[in-house]
Amino acid sequence: MNFLFEYKFTIIIIICIVALILGLVYGLKKNDNNQNPTAIQETSSAPAPAPAPAPAPAPAPGTTNTVPGITEPAPGTTNTVPGITEPAPVTTAPTPPQQSVITGVKFFQHCDFAGYDSKDLSVGKYNINTFLNIGINPYDISSLIIPSGYKVILYSGSNFDGEKLELTSDNRCLVNNNFNDKMGSFEIIAI
Repeated sequence: MNFLFEYKFTIIIIICIVALILGLVYGLKKNDNNQNPTAIQETSSAPAPAPAPAPAPAPAPGTTNTVPGITEPAPGTTNTVPGITEPAPVTTAPTPPQQSVITGVKFFQHCDFAGYDSKDLSVGKYNINTFLNIGINPYDISSLIIPSGYKVILYSGSNFDGEKLELTSDNRCLVNNNFNDKMGSFEIIAI
């Protein structure tokens, strides 16, 4: 998000600099055309009134005003600044896959449902010997999806022993429960 702000700020600065340069160049050209170095100015005791500025000409019907020196891109193209690429799209916090496609409990390697994931698992007891068959590594789980109707009991020991954590809903990050990468076995129970 901070990168996006910096990117927009940089573009605004570049546009301001270009506008300033164009204004100076256009102003100098206008002043050069209005000055006549051979003309002699008369002096008088009363200051001459300032000439009224000429009104800006209205654009012709069907056209738009343009800044001198800046061209419109060809149809189907855009103007780009060399060396600046489009920022990555803004993303929001990851969300678990739709519950309608999850048929059982699903484990993930990293927080926020990232990294490798397990098969959809149904009711049963799973110890360290069964992990590879279901697509997960022992002591390498950081988040899980629990569809409604299930309860999961995580154990730090490899055979349903050690520390225990009971969950009945999705958990985005087991770090918050002090159980990140600690699961050695688990149970899935229908409730």
